Amino acid sequence: MIEMTIIEAIKAIKDGQAITRKDEIGFGYYIPTDGPGGVEMYEEDGNLLSIRWNPRKDDLIADDWVIVKKITPRKKRYFHN
Repeated sequence: MIEMTIIEAIKAIKDGQAITRKDEIGFGYYIPTDGPGGVEMYEEDGNLLSIRWNPRKDDLIADDWVIVKKITPRKKRYFHN
């Protein structure tokens, strides 16, 4: 895996791919959007964790971001149909 800044990672992803910090692989996957939420956060299996991720300063200046895989978003697990 190639490590990069968050800006480099966002520019390099393809549709549906997610990014994460190297130490967070398996925990949180981030998909930048043009929607009002900005960046959505998912679990590895596609469950939506947050429609609006707020990065910490450390996240913004880190150079250990990696492109992981395509995430297939599932229904929000905290809503009932």
